[in-house]
Amino acid sequence: MKNQIQQETRLIVDGTLLHHQINDLLRYYNAFNGDIVNHFTNLIQIIQPLNPIVIYLFSKDVGKRLGHANESRGKLVPAKEEIAFWENRKQIDLFVLEKLSLKSHIIDIDNDWDLALETMIKYDAK
Repeated sequence: MKNQIQQETRLIVDGTLLHHQINDLLRYYNAFNGDIVNHFTNLIQIIQPLNPIVIYLFSKDVGKRLGHANESRGKLVPAKEEIAFWENRKQIDLFVLEKLSLKSHIIDIDNDWDLALETMIKYDAK
């Protein structure tokens, strides 16, 4: 059964594999980058038999992307402190992703969400 799972299952996990957990580790536990990498290294060992592919949705301009998200949710324009937090989070995300031994792809979502979706589907089909 284990080999069947390894051969048949393709799990695509978007950035939420990282995002929510890194938020919690930073905000509630004041974790450092090394602690965060260790946490995910242990987690990846558990899900590795599922052949996960991590898709990280990347934006060059976090402030602009956050502004669009807030606007679509009827929220206020993000404060400088909030943008700074998310800029830092992006750097931590990318650092952690680089350290993990799993297949991952970074997709720029600044210009075309449809193209990002098409790209994810192509990665899943491989």
